[in-house]
Amino acid sequence: MTRRTTAFQHRLGSAAAALLLLALVAAPVLALDEPPRLEDPVTDQADVLTAAEEAEVVGALEQLRNDADVQLFTAYVDSTGGEDVNAFTEDTAVVSSLGGNDALILVAIEDRSYSMWVGPSLDEITDDEIDVILTEAVEPALVDGEFAAAMISAAAATGLAVRTDTAATPVAPAPIEDAGSGPGAGSGSDSSGSGQPLPRRITAAWAL
Repeated sequence: MTRRTTAFQHRLGSAAAALLLLALVAAPVLALDEPPRLEDPVTDQADVLTAAEEAEVVGALEQLRNDADVQLFTAYVDSTGGEDVNAFTEDTAVVSSLGGNDALILVAIEDRSYSMWVGPSLDEITDDEIDVILTEAVEPALVDGEFAAAMISAAAATGLAVRTDTAATPVAPAPIEDAGSGPGAGSGSDSSGSGQPLPRRITAAWAL
């Protein structure tokens, strides 16, 4: 039997195809509000770093790992999509299988908010020290739009917190030339019995 398609049906089919195409195009944009799975020490979904700046941040993170045995990850996203930045940061740590002596600082550029997650093995870093790292090492650079400097300073402050009883605002380290291309095998994930990292996190927002 020959199937006939009326002009109206054809137009409806074309409209449906157009809507499907629009949904497929929009899908990657919507996905940007989902917690990213971190595969590298620096994740820059917000595109706020130049290649040279990213290399400097990677170098600072690698130096922190070598000096203090802390694997700090950093993530810049456009927005958390309305989700609390603490929860979004924790979700990012979970989907990325972070744990042990891993740590994460996430910055939501459009939301002007940020949060730090600390793995369960880094109990030497107190909540007060996390607050100092964020508000004294990270926030001043964010206010100035210096997104790379914020994380370089955070890496230095985190190392200081691990090595001493008090975290202080460090001078941003000079760029490290032979920066590694990734975190390597990492520090391993030390999770709770439920398979979820045990988080400690502090959040803040920087003023306009």
